[in-house]
Amino acid sequence: MKRAIFFATIFSAVVISFGWVSCDNDTDMKDPNPFMLQKENYVFLKNSNYYLEVQKKRSPEYSDPFEIEDVQRIDKEMHIEVSYPTGCASNNFEIVWDGIVMESYPPQTRLFVKRTAEECSKSDEREHRVLIVDLEEIFVKLRQGDPNLHDAIFIVSNASKRPSTNNADIPVTSN
Repeated sequence: MKRAIFFATIFSAVVISFGWVSCDNDTDMKDPNPFMLQKENYVFLKNSNYYLEVQKKRSPEYSDPFEIEDVQRIDKEMHIEVSYPTGCASNNFEIVWDGIVMESYPPQTRLFVKRTAEECSKSDEREHRVLIVDLEEIFVKLRQGDPNLHDAIFIVSNASKRPSTNNADIPVTSN
């Protein structure tokens, strides 16, 4: 009986250890095809590791605060209107994608928008900017003409906000 308890304890410890190791290795996996595209007023990044970091850490402490005012899909472009406090020497935006298209009908994919600002002085005034994502250029070329992306719902998330019922992520479709 003692021998059975001993082996059951050892077996349980091994199973739990494998669970911890497999969870820890998720962050060590490398994106096989990362991609970066510098646009006029943002950088587009396809990087699953960075996407997971943004998803996990999204908050006003991680991304400088801003608002997503509107998201529209016009033909093969997505227009993301953002607003943020004036008074910063630089405001850089990143649009982060993990490259995954959910197999649903219609298909869905998620993007994060992140802001990095430098040398800011306090201001109540706001600046507006429209980030225009050329879906044909970015997504279709990256996925070798995947027809699912033409009808996909894109869920645009603000990396400076934690998800809640008040700060819902914004879906946009081709309709």
